[in-house]
Amino acid sequence: MTDTADTRTPFTLNGVEHFIEELTDEQRTQLNLIVASENTLSRLTAESNLMMIAKEKIIIDLQDSLNNENTSEISEYKTVTNGSDT
Repeated sequence: MTDTADTRTPFTLNGVEHFIEELTDEQRTQLNLIVASENTLSRLTAESNLMMIAKEKIIIDLQDSLNNENTSEISEYKTVTNGSDT
C-alpha cells in the first residue's frame, strides 16, 4: 500500500469504492450534485414529517372543538327543554 492511498478521500458508489482526488471536474460536479440532492431530500423528508404531525394535531384540535361545541349545544337544548317543561 502506498502513502497516496492513505491520504485520498474515498466514497462508495453502487458498492464500488472511488477516490475524490481521481475524479474529473465534471465528475466532482456530479458528485456534489448527488450530495446536495441527498441533503435536500433529507431536509424535505424531515419537513414533511413535521407537517404530517402538525396536520394530525390540527385535526385532533378541530375534532375536540367540534365535539365540545356539540356537547355544549346538547346541554343548552336540555336546559331549554327542561325549562319549558316546568
